[in-house]
Amino acid sequence: MNENLYNAITWFYNKTCEHDINWITIGSLGLVLQGISLIPNDIDILTDKMGFHNIEALFKNHIRKTFDYSPLKKSRSLFGTLEYNDITIEIIAELENKFNGHWESHKGLSHKKYIQVKDMVIPILSLSYEQYICQQLNRKKKAIQIQNFL
Repeated sequence: MNENLYNAITWFYNKTCEHDINWITIGSLGLVLQGISLIPNDIDILTDKMGFHNIEALFKNHIRKTFDYSPLKKSRSLFGTLEYNDITIEIIAELENKFNGHWESHKGLSHKKYIQVKDMVIPILSLSYEQYICQQLNRKKKAIQIQNFL
């Protein structure tokens, strides 16, 4: 992980530790933290609805994209972005993905693991659930990369 990403996740971690916010790191950074070789360019955070609004209030001076409902073709969620030293931190809550024509709630918060990174214990999404999501979203390359790592 490069220094800018490390500084951004440290900043986010330290600020949220002072509050009772339920969150996990998902996506490429979560995979890197678990040992998979990737080069993430942002940080993806999954939280619950209360955490979403608490993060919005806590980081109000760093909001890059307004926190709001974001319906897309294959997913819908509460979504907003923060920026810290040119690193984008995407905040996602109430995430639903469209699989085979029906909507399924993302259950990532119930697949939480923790990983020690220097003096932080960062909550992350389990590799098995990340692989499941990649398969369902037809992200075959990433799903295979996770499978080969497991």
